[in-house]
Amino acid sequence: MTLYYCVIDENSFITHDGYMQLGYHTMPLTEFLEKAQVTYIETNWIPDIFTKRYKRANYQKHLEKASIGTKDK
Repeated sequence: MTLYYCVIDENSFITHDGYMQLGYHTMPLTEFLEKAQVTYIETNWIPDIFTKRYKRANYQKHLEKASIGTKDK
């Protein structure tokens, strides 16, 4: 399994799996990589949080019901 990290500054970074953020860490990166039991690769990007990527589930259901009987569906 390969995971990724994006450095914020010298003592903080964000880990992610390419799909979702896993954690915000406040420790030296070298210390973290020494303790990690998984391979990490440095990236220059982090995935958006889910609320920015997807509409809320109840809003999606509202859109489904609201479009009944319209020409959109």
